[in-house]
Formats: sequence, C-alpha cells, structure tokens
Amino acid sequence: MNLKSIMDSTGTFWLGVIGVVLTLQMIGMAIGIVVLVRWTRQTQAVLDSMASEARPLLRQTAEFLDEMHHVTTKLRELEASAAVAAHRVNQTWTVATSAVRLKLWPVLGAARAAQAVIKALRRRSERLDRQAEQRFVYEGGSHASE
Repeated sequence: MNLKSIMDSTGTFWLGVIGVVLTLQMIGMAIGIVVLVRWTRQTQAVLDSMASEARPLLRQTAEFLDEMHHVTTKLRELEASAAVAAHRVNQTWTVATSAVRLKLWPVLGAARAAQAVIKALRRRSERLDRQAEQRFVYEGGSHASE
C-alpha cells in the first residue's frame, strides 16, 4: 500500500463519515421541523379555543365598561347641576339675608336703643333706692339694715 492509496481511502472514509453525519443532521432537522410544526398547530388550536372562550367575556366586559361610562357621564351631569343649584341657593340666601338686614336694621337699632333706655332707668331707680335706704339708715332707721 502506498501513501497515495492510503490517503485516498482515508479521504474517502472521512468523506463518508461527513456524508453520514450530514444525513443524520438533515434527518434530525427534518424531525425538529415536523415537531415544531405540530407544536405550532397545537399552540394555535389552544389559542383559538381560548379566544373563542374569551370572546363572550370580552363582549360582556365591553358592555360593562360602556355602561360604567354612561353612569359616570350621568353622575358628572348630576354633580354639575347640583353645584349650580347649590350656587343658586347660596346667592338667594345672600340676597335674602342682605334684604332682611337692610329692613330689620332700623328695627334692631330702635330695639337696642329702647333696651338701653330701660337699662339706664333701672340703674337710676336702683341708685335712687340705695340712696334713699342709706339716708334712712343714716337718719336712724334700724329695720332697713336688717
């Protein structure tokens, strides 16, 4: 056996090994692709079934959210009308109290003046009574101090 024939048989051997390995790789890749396609189909089937089961829930959720939007819109309108009503009541109250104050101020002033006059007369009467009592006691009345 010469060197050239050994090299040719070794080269052929390794080419055969590489060919077998490549064939095994191709078979492995084909099996991987088949498995991947099956998993993809199964996953797609699961996702489709989940989507079909979720559609009614999504529809109900959308209807609920629409109803809540309607309710919040109505509540905002009610809040705005209540604020307007409260503002009107406040204005009416302010006008009414101002009118009452303007109309009753002279009456209140006259009542306070009359009260002050009555109070002053009472004080004067009490002062005169004390003076009379003191004079009576000074002049010798004994029963006044008892």
